[in-house]
Amino acid sequence: MKKTLSVRGRRTERSVTKRHKQARRTATTITIPSLQPLLDYLQQGGNLVIQGIDIVSPYLLNYWKNILFILFIIGILLGSVFWLQNPHNMPIRTVTIEGNQRVSTQSIREAVAPYVTGGLWQVNESAIQTALMQIAWIATVQIEPQWMDTLLIKIEEHQAVGYWQDVDNVENPTAKGYVRLVSDKGLVFDVPEQPLNLPQLQSAADNTQEAVELYRMANAQLQAKNLEIKAFGCNQRYAWYIILNNGIKLLLGRGGNMSRLQHFLAIYDKLTTQFPLCSTGSASKKSKKPPTTCQPAISKNVKLIADLRYTNGVAVRLAQ
Repeated sequence: MKKTLSVRGRRTERSVTKRHKQARRTATTITIPSLQPLLDYLQQGGNLVIQGIDIVSPYLLNYWKNILFILFIIGILLGSVFWLQNPHNMPIRTVTIEGNQRVSTQSIREAVAPYVTGGLWQVNESAIQTALMQIAWIATVQIEPQWMDTLLIKIEEHQAVGYWQDVDNVENPTAKGYVRLVSDKGLVFDVPEQPLNLPQLQSAADNTQEAVELYRMANAQLQAKNLEIKAFGCNQRYAWYIILNNGIKLLLGRGGNMSRLQHFLAIYDKLTTQFPLCSTGSASKKSKKPPTTCQPAISKNVKLIADLRYTNGVAVRLAQ
């Protein structure tokens, strides 16, 4: 009996062991997943990436070409700037001056000499303009660098119309040895004393342009009668007057100045011939009647004042 049981027990144990091994094999086969789908997905993704690169690569290539070209141009420009900034490159060899008449070329060259020692494109134009504007008669300065070693300086001088006097500041003298002039653009400037055949203009400081314009209009009309203006201006009430070279003083008043001047010109010839001025002297011992002398109204010996402030006429009287 004991032997029979032991044999059966061993068989049972063997069968149980075999079942456990089969169960383990079955469990191992079920838990291990397949990698093939993952590999397929990776292959498809790789193909898509390669296709995308094939599509985009021409555009990327053109993009980088453009970037490199732009960088190349910027490099050339920067190199040119640094090259021009070198004072040893393109030095100034010639200074050409145009437009000066009253101002000597030598004085202009001496004024700009300290500023033209470097390269052509390093010129300090503002410093040159400041130095030249200190010279009398110079109104504007224009500087033009010209390829490749020439500096052109264009000068515009003041065109003086007359001597200037500010009616509101009569006691303000100019510097010693200088006179004050006004230009055709209404600009007041000082120059060294020199003989100038110019009339005297007087007006307010803020009215120079109007004074110059009225003077030029009046002078154009008077020249038709061979008359010249010796002085022209206004008082503090802006009442205009003219003093001619023959001594006649014309009172124009305020407003309508040119039309009033026409009244005087209309009778000017008659004043020289038809309208004599007569003066009575003192009586002599032989004659109780004082003598009367007459001469043309306009002559070297007679100073007249013609009041043109009337609407339809002119009042002429002897100057006191």
